[in-house]
Amino acid sequence: RGALAAVDPNAPSRHVICVVAPKGGTGKTTVSTNLAAGLAEHAPGEVAIVDLDFQFGDVAAALRLTPAHTFADVTRTPLSVDATTVKMFLTPSPLGLFALCAPDDPVDADAITPEHVRQVLSLLAAEFRYVICDTGSGLDDPTLAALPLCTDVVTLTSTEVPSVRATRKEWDLLDQLGLDDRRRLFVVNRADAKVGLPVEEIEATVGAPADVTIPSSRTVPIAVNQGEPVVGDRRSPAGAALARLVAMFLPEPAAAKGGLLRRAPHKVKEVA
Repeated sequence: RGALAAVDPNAPSRHVICVVAPKGGTGKTTVSTNLAAGLAEHAPGEVAIVDLDFQFGDVAAALRLTPAHTFADVTRTPLSVDATTVKMFLTPSPLGLFALCAPDDPVDADAITPEHVRQVLSLLAAEFRYVICDTGSGLDDPTLAALPLCTDVVTLTSTEVPSVRATRKEWDLLDQLGLDDRRRLFVVNRADAKVGLPVEEIEATVGAPADVTIPSSRTVPIAVNQGEPVVGDRRSPAGAALARLVAMFLPEPAAAKGGLLRRAPHKVKEVA
């Protein structure tokens, strides 16, 4: 944590956000990338997203990026790893954010250590107002390395019983890891699914109210396939819900004005 001393966890304008989910298929990357895109609209050039799913991460695909460099290059560079070096490996997005993408080859994940994760996140946290970490399923080594550096944890679940039960276990484990002093947001994805638990039962099982419920929406898979964010699209209930999540990280004046809900800058073309 000493490397993160320049970042005040209580400062509303600076956040290191870990998006976690105990099970795959919950829409974690969709939430992470839309959160990053929404924050970048408010603070262009001040948002970085890091793909910590080193074997199968798809932040690059979700944002329609073709990275020239990935996190694996951090382990191979002959240069001293400082803020300037890490910035060399970031991929800029037209959305106004930067991405440190997962390696193209899953084999390259073996060379990335928890110390690499801590070092990179500490450097990015000192350079960017918002750093979003899209993690792998569960609490793997990269995620465990990132969590002590975070200021906020977004816990995501779907409505299926196994996902909800695993989320309860993950919630308890975060407390055991000493992260009970971090701001924690609870998000239920596909909350209106006809098959699955109702939100009230999910909240009772996890032991926390849902901060954001994201409904199912046809625009979401379309947006994912097109590599476009849906956040803020007023035609999409899911986009509006994601905008509410973004607003929770904005300075109070911006959030009070409605933030991203006032307009829909990213149009998603419907395809057959």
